[in-house]
Amino acid sequence: SWTSASFKEADLFIMDWSTFRSISITFFAYTAHTNIFPVYDELKSRGMRRMNKVTKRSVGLEFLLYLIFGTSAYLVFKNDVDGDILNNFDDNNYLIMAGRIAITLSLFIALPVNINPARKNFESLFFKDKPFSTIRHIIFTLLLMIIVVLLAIYVPSVSIVFSVLGATCCVYLCF
Repeated sequence: SWTSASFKEADLFIMDWSTFRSISITFFAYTAHTNIFPVYDELKSRGMRRMNKVTKRSVGLEFLLYLIFGTSAYLVFKNDVDGDILNNFDDNNYLIMAGRIAITLSLFIALPVNINPARKNFESLFFKDKPFSTIRHIIFTLLLMIIVVLLAIYVPSVSIVFSVLGATCCVYLCF
């Protein structure tokens, strides 16, 4: 139920403290290099030239989608855009509910994919020279799961987590 009256004038550039949060979320959004090796392993014809093509196409598609969705959201909601854009829409809209379910499933599926490398890195950092221990493995997994659940319960928006990760971990990994 948008009308031309709902489209307000847009500020092309706003510089305040939220700009830094946006930059850190952008860093997080483009930190995909941890997936390079699994993607390379899945290629039928492997090689540097082929991997460069895949990388350029995927980052280009990612940029295009971010540009389309970000610009559309900004033109519709202006400065009232929430960190989770789906919160700007009516709760009774079935398409928005489907989007919320899709994001929830995406985050739910991403958890086990990211727990394994996180646990492996923590174990190699703290117990580099020690042999594998099933008890330690289970304790690290449970500890990581407890941290994730507590973050999910107490952090009000996933955009806060993305901005903190973008400002800390992603900057360190990328540069």
